[in-house]
Amino acid sequence: MTSAKLIQETIDSELQKELPDYSKLANLYDDLADSQQDKVRFSVEASHINRLGLELVGRRETALSELIKNAFDADARVVHVTLEKFDSPGGRMEILDDGIGMSRDVLRSAWMTLSTNSKSGESESPIFGRPRAGRKGIGRFATQRLGKKLLLETHIKGSATGSRVLFSWDEDYLEGQKLSNVWTDIENFECDPDSSGTRLIIEGLRDSWTEASLRKVWKSILFLQPPFPITEVEAAPGSNGISQDPGFQVEINGSDASGRSVTASLENDLLQHALATLSGEIDKDGNAVFSLDSTILNESDNMSFSQKFLLTGPVKFEARYFIFGRKSVPGISVKLAKQLGDEFGGIRIHRNSFRVPPYGEPHNDWLGLDRDVGRRAILPAANNSNFFGHVDINGIDNPLLEETSSREGLVENEALEELRDFVRAGIEWAVLRIAAIRGRKQKATQRDFVVDEKKTSERVEEAFAELDDTVDELDSDFLKDETQERFRTAITSLKTEVINAVQDAEQRFDKERIRNIQYESMLRVLASLGLSVSVFGHEIKSATSSSDGNFSVLKLKIEKIAEEGLRDALAQAADNLKSAVIRVFDLGGYIEDLTSFTGTRKMMPVPVLSTVDRFVTQFSSYLDRHSVKFESSDVQPKSLRTCEMHSSELDSILFNLLTNSMKAFQRVSTAKPVIRISARKEGNFVLLRFEDNGHEIDKEHREKIFDAFYTTTEYSADEVAGPGTGLGLKIVSDIAESYGGGVVLAEPSQSFVTCFEVSIRANSTKDEGG
Repeated sequence: MTSAKLIQETIDSELQKELPDYSKLANLYDDLADSQQDKVRFSVEASHINRLGLELVGRRETALSELIKNAFDADARVVHVTLEKFDSPGGRMEILDDGIGMSRDVLRSAWMTLSTNSKSGESESPIFGRPRAGRKGIGRFATQRLGKKLLLETHIKGSATGSRVLFSWDEDYLEGQKLSNVWTDIENFECDPDSSGTRLIIEGLRDSWTEASLRKVWKSILFLQPPFPITEVEAAPGSNGISQDPGFQVEINGSDASGRSVTASLENDLLQHALATLSGEIDKDGNAVFSLDSTILNESDNMSFSQKFLLTGPVKFEARYFIFGRKSVPGISVKLAKQLGDEFGGIRIHRNSFRVPPYGEPHNDWLGLDRDVGRRAILPAANNSNFFGHVDINGIDNPLLEETSSREGLVENEALEELRDFVRAGIEWAVLRIAAIRGRKQKATQRDFVVDEKKTSERVEEAFAELDDTVDELDSDFLKDETQERFRTAITSLKTEVINAVQDAEQRFDKERIRNIQYESMLRVLASLGLSVSVFGHEIKSATSSSDGNFSVLKLKIEKIAEEGLRDALAQAADNLKSAVIRVFDLGGYIEDLTSFTGTRKMMPVPVLSTVDRFVTQFSSYLDRHSVKFESSDVQPKSLRTCEMHSSELDSILFNLLTNSMKAFQRVSTAKPVIRISARKEGNFVLLRFEDNGHEIDKEHREKIFDAFYTTTEYSADEVAGPGTGLGLKIVSDIAESYGGGVVLAEPSQSFVTCFEVSIRANSTKDEGG
């Protein structure tokens, strides 16, 4: 008996039954058709479903995103995605939407037919006219990509029963079996005839999920979710049978094996990160109040209008205010946040729970915000794209705010003008108030206002965020999951290293800037004293000749005193007074020489030996009074000169090193204080060594002693050393560095404990010898 005849007999036998197995009959007829020897046809293996799922939808995030987009295309208003034990394979996912659902016929003819053409030519959704977001025919493969089993439940409005189908992808769709031979039971379940929607329950998730991957899905469908409230849809549809779109919102909730939960939603991941919430209200008596509340700025404030708004009727207003920066919306790049603002930003008008176009749509500027920001009439960020908000009115409380016959806007009248003035004035008040709190410029007329520049670390962080977003946007065919994760890990590691390095540099720069400001402030104070000191020195030096004459006259008069004891006492007192005056004159002459025009303004090579000798001579009486021994200057060669510099600068080096030594002697009460100054030429530099046997500088202070304002001396009664300011060694260091050298704490000679070695470029002429 031939194979075809045997198949035919089996078919006849099955048809004789009271309840034939039609799926068995379909398979038999399929086999009978294949038995024809003079014809061929294509057939598909059941396992092809699994291959298509993995190849058409390569990434788990793409698969879930496609299922959410299918709900959007089905005119759903809300989609809830719930995951259980998502942190390892084998978890569970549920996707529930309130879209139009599928009837049994649509489920059988469209969803169960591969490469169906059921949506061909349907560029918009049937109820709200939404542009199609999902890719045709991908949904069923997305469910297979995500998990091993799918329970699909769907129902349409007006029907008390829905359809339920269980698909076991890995158990039923196997290699070696024809796809047409795989049958799945479809059953009914009771449902609310006033509702509609679809539930997808996916068991045995193939991948583990992370919080980052879930938020990536949420970001991928971000532009399907207008950031304003879902409105009710109860009024008659508009033109062409299309109702106004109430909006679309997605909430993703997940819990891992330990019970830790993750939530991604419009409120949690976008709106709650607004810089401030603005709200306003006009009551039935025309009294208006506006308020702002900011958790980020820790500020709440309100403003009452003196003007009464008598034409509008009761009105409520609310908006979220964003200033788009790297930290404005965590997890969303500045670029994406700005795109969101451009797409959905603005203040809408809702009348009777319906949005009134075109208010708040892109390029609509009914409040004049874009215009005035562009003209710099408002300096803070206040474009329409910075606000997600709406005004609520209705036909009963606001009879003068009525729609035009074309339903395109409200009738232009005084009531609408009042409404515009109220919302605009409130927004402008809030924006300026927030700018003041943030220390930003509010008006172009504000003078001497310093604008805070964005830190380098913030710019680097924004650049890495844009790079991270670029990785997210790369097509799955170009960058697979594992490669993408490795790439993102490398970017994160590099970002951490770069930002840490930049922030360290910024902190060092800030500290140095503060020190420089303090240093410059002290130098300005010292410079302001310079003229007074110069005049003081000049006056003292000028008084030298007259004082000499007065002492001579005094001496002659003392000699004429007859009483010997009194004469000798007065003579001794006069000599002591003259010695003290001479010391003052010596100091005055030193100051006058330092501050003279030639000494301070003209730059010339400075002879080291004569400068040191003159310095020691000027302070010899001071050193003798403090019992400080000075060892004779050792300068080699004797003709050693510095490069061209101000002679007063070399004096300043010596003076500051001297005061430093005097304080060192006082600190330890040195019994026999000694100072030695020596200099020699080494290469192209003059090396000046200033040594003493006072207090040795502690090791913990050695790296800081050349910093501005660093001092270990709080007070000194010494008339020359004076109190410690922490500037002496800093001045020495700055002078030396300005002439190509520097100053270091060097190894002292025998019997000394401290040695400062100052290097300054030497004069380049050849007459100094070596």
